[in-house]
Amino acid sequence: RQYSFQVRAINHCDGTDENLSCHGPFSEPRLFTVREPRRPLPPASPERDARTAITGSATVSATVTWTRPIDNGGSPITGYILYMKKPDDSMDSFALGPDASSWTVDDLQAGEIYRFHLVAINAIGRSGNSPVLTLVAAMPPGIDTTSTQTYSTESFRPIITDVKETEMVIEWL
Repeated sequence: RQYSFQVRAINHCDGTDENLSCHGPFSEPRLFTVREPRRPLPPASPERDARTAITGSATVSATVTWTRPIDNGGSPITGYILYMKKPDDSMDSFALGPDASSWTVDDLQAGEIYRFHLVAINAIGRSGNSPVLTLVAAMPPGIDTTSTQTYSTESFRPIITDVKETEMVIEWL
């Protein structure tokens, strides 16, 4: 069903007679469509969060984040299901509330590949699957097991030692 709306201003033109009013022009008509609620659109692809960390000699804790779907289908999101495909092709799922926007999975095996996807749920049903996030259970390069940035120290910074018209020389300590 479609509805058309127009707006216009009405002002008092004379301070002595409040029944006298001036009418402004109508705005351009705007159409709004009202439809029956439906399933939500899928959320965008989940992302790996910076809170991912090596928690033991061979285990990793990974945090996955996501944003709400751009269209809830006309019905509030009531929850999410985060799916995790393990290296052995088995699947785990995590039922999460409507305000959830991240989830941390512990005890992942370091060096293994995990795949995550998400569905949103409203009163009508489940969305389709989000795009898949493929995650290697490891720390990002340049960060050690204590979350210290090892590439930010002076010894890792390049030094420009010579600049010419068509070249430059860069050295590391």
